[in-house]
Amino acid sequence: MSVWLRSIMFVMAACLIASCTIFPQGVFSSGQVKLLSITIPGNMDEDLPYDVVVTFRAQGDAKIRKACFRWLDKTELVKQPSLYCYTQEVTDNVPSGSACWRWLAEGKYSQASPTICTDIAEIKDIEYEDPGRFTLRLSSKNVRPYYNAVECYVQYLADGTLKNSNRVSSIITVQE
Repeated sequence: MSVWLRSIMFVMAACLIASCTIFPQGVFSSGQVKLLSITIPGNMDEDLPYDVVVTFRAQGDAKIRKACFRWLDKTELVKQPSLYCYTQEVTDNVPSGSACWRWLAEGKYSQASPTICTDIAEIKDIEYEDPGRFTLRLSSKNVRPYYNAVECYVQYLADGTLKNSNRVSSIITVQE
């Protein structure tokens, strides 16, 4: 009986090891772009240009068209939005100016700049390898001292439609 049990355990272990090498980690469909990281200098001054390096993974025929950024304060506006905020979104009776109203209108962060998008023509050295990367020059215009992060996503063309990727962010410090 022990020889039979050992052979079953050996086959199960072999299947487990094979499944980890055959199947890719995570769900990633063809024609999709997933951002992995953004690298930017940690200390920033206002109105100076900075080189930003974005690392991504692209599957299939996805082609990046725009890179979009915004400066934000990652202090959460509402720590744990209650179900009340979600129901307010449905009923549309949210009192203007309340924490739930701001959370529904602006997202979970308390302060954020308008989104700045850069066309593909301004993106330097785009490489569609695994992982891919591109570099672009981002101006720190309108960056405020209370911003502590920069967030990025890309718009890409896949299967004839324009789609948005996931968002990645990097911590920064703004010099006063």
